[in-house]
Amino acid sequence: MWFAYSPDRKGVHPQQHYEDGRITGAACMAHTRRKIHDVHACTLTDITTEALRRIGELYAIEAV
Repeated sequence: MWFAYSPDRKGVHPQQHYEDGRITGAACMAHTRRKIHDVHACTLTDITTEALRRIGELYAIEAV
């Protein structure tokens, strides 16, 4: 894990951090799940139901 300080929120900073290709970006599944859950709570669909089910399966695997 690596955290880089940038004095502001300009997009040029992350671009510079990633430019040599040695860093791989990763998303947080908890944040992804939360966004899907928010949509699911407002608009119940088969897609959001399935997405939450699949994320639940991944969480179950990680819990072992």
